[in-house]
Amino acid sequence: HGLTVAVVDTGILPHPDLAGRVLPGYDFISDPDRARDGNARDPDPRDEGDWSDGVCSGARYPSFFHGLFVAGVIAANT
Repeated sequence: HGLTVAVVDTGILPHPDLAGRVLPGYDFISDPDRARDGNARDPDPRDEGDWSDGVCSGARYPSFFHGLFVAGVIAANT
């Protein structure tokens, strides 16, 4: 009750289990290509994913969304 926890991780996506439980965040990724949001550091903590299209192997790797997972473990409504 009344506790605030900071998560420094890959970012977050909207999720119903976190509705009303997340304060505004920030994107600290300075490389626009790695941020995948068209810019570098900004006040939008959205996680665009860490997917890879496996240029060398031909395999596709889906995003893990680690920041959303960690935020859910800490603060989910359910």
